[in-house]
Amino acid sequence: MIKIIFIFLLIALPVFAQDGLREDISVPTESATRAVSPAGSVTPRPTIAATSAPALATSEPTSKESAPSSNSDVLGIAVFAAAVLALGGYGAYKLKTKKSEKNDGQRCFNLKRMMEDKLKELTDLRGQAEGKIKENAREKVRESLKGTSTGEALAKIERVEKEYARIKKLYEKCIIEFSQKKKKTILVDVVYTFVDTRGNIFKEMRELLEKYPNRKILLTGADDRQFKEWGLDKMPYEIWTLKHNPEKTDPEYYKKMLTHFELIANDVIYFEHSPEAVASAKSIGIKTYYYDSKKKDLTALKNFLDENL
Repeated sequence: MIKIIFIFLLIALPVFAQDGLREDISVPTESATRAVSPAGSVTPRPTIAATSAPALATSEPTSKESAPSSNSDVLGIAVFAAAVLALGGYGAYKLKTKKSEKNDGQRCFNLKRMMEDKLKELTDLRGQAEGKIKENAREKVRESLKGTSTGEALAKIERVEKEYARIKKLYEKCIIEFSQKKKKTILVDVVYTFVDTRGNIFKEMRELLEKYPNRKILLTGADDRQFKEWGLDKMPYEIWTLKHNPEKTDPEYYKKMLTHFELIANDVIYFEHSPEAVASAKSIGIKTYYYDSKKKDLTALKNFLDENL
């Protein structure tokens, strides 16, 4: 409705203004100020009549012209005021509409939150009710079977269930801690790899191993004499030997080593310079890398460690 009024005013305003303009420019015509004689000659009017007539003619049209102009101004002001009121009313209407829509949206959002809260509350109440019903049913069965062999069996089942739940919880906790802390152990061939026969440590290899926080165990077959001769009693890491009984070429060597350190094959990786010892370790599932002691390729060794630790 307000839009219709606004359109009407836009059309009417120029029309009213144009009508007022036409009235302003229409001026009454004056009567001839000169009289023509029958002979065709012009006869001047007396001086007094000539001066007084124009004065009267000038005063009368002035009052007639002022009235239409005044009416046109009033009409224009009225139309302009009506247009302003219409525009103001339309703006207020749109503002009120937007505010109403915003309030409606907020109200719907609040209702959704209330609905979700109630659904959660209902779910919790249902769970509590079901738990109480089950507990009451079990209590009735327990009371009815109390003192009987079946009742004793039921009590034993409940004790076992509780113990099972406790152990399961401890197991899950243990697995989480184990997975977080457990790191693979690096098994290192000693002689001809980590040290030479004079007991000199391969410095660059040690520097590489020190970059890894993993546990390191040096593996050798040296007997007591060789152990001291090669300076193996001065190694920076743990060391394991079976004194050639058996040799590292025998898988039994690695089985005994794993048992001693309470490890399994998946817990370790190994690099070794002897191809026969490499094959022996692989045969029991140990991830093993052949290290060429002549090439001393530490880059390839580092790649093996990075990929398997």
